[in-house]
Amino acid sequence: MSQENYYYGQGKVYLSKRDSDRRVNWRWIGDVSALNVTLTHEQQVGKISRGGSVLQANRYITARNGGITATWHDLSADNLAILLYGEQYQYRQSWAGDEALPEGIVAGDRVCLEFQNVRDVVLSGLTEGEDYIVDADFGAIEFLTTPAEQPVFASYDYASYKTIPVLTSTPGEFALRYESINLAENDRKTLVELYRVNIDPVGMLELINTGNTLVGLETTSLILPDLQRAPSRQLGLFGRISMSNDFRLITYNDEIDFDGEHDFAY
Repeated sequence: MSQENYYYGQGKVYLSKRDSDRRVNWRWIGDVSALNVTLTHEQQVGKISRGGSVLQANRYITARNGGITATWHDLSADNLAILLYGEQYQYRQSWAGDEALPEGIVAGDRVCLEFQNVRDVVLSGLTEGEDYIVDADFGAIEFLTTPAEQPVFASYDYASYKTIPVLTSTPGEFALRYESINLAENDRKTLVELYRVNIDPVGMLELINTGNTLVGLETTSLILPDLQRAPSRQLGLFGRISMSNDFRLITYNDEIDFDGEHDFAY
């Protein structure tokens, strides 16, 4: 009777853009609480008639497909750029001078500056604390009085920050690497490699939270064949799962302790 193998996996998920060398530049995408691979197929069934009954006689697999569902918890700028189909833009620390605010401002209005995370805000002809209040973190001005002269001009410094425009680009395709530890088999290492993964934009970004768990981004992806690879039984076109055996220590007293399972190249 063969030995039974069980699986209870934890591990790290890495992505690498397919336009780079897939042996390097792997980026850990952070906490992923769920990772599931689904494999589907399309088929044609041949039928025959025997004794007044129609029977299914043959089945032909006409297409093979794969997909991934995952829950991401790390809302880093790198991850959001992938899942929101946007490219990161980095604003460097600088200053803005004589930025014209919209005309028609009255007391009680909240007006946003072009940049956020600001300091040393000065509005032409007005006094901070008497005529306006600054929300420095979000770069907004709350007017306490109606400016007599408009437009109002703002000067201020702003800190560096990143932005991710939404649905402005396609992030391309990735290779996925999951380095797993099988807790059910004495922490046996299992490696899952998927050569070509096309990630859909995230379906929902939860912004107001009422539950008692951290936000998770539910994602779906297609697994596509890597047609740049030569067909191989060892590698396949879609990916592979590798389960490592323990590499037993070599001990020797003038000879190698060979365990009958591993070949040593020295």
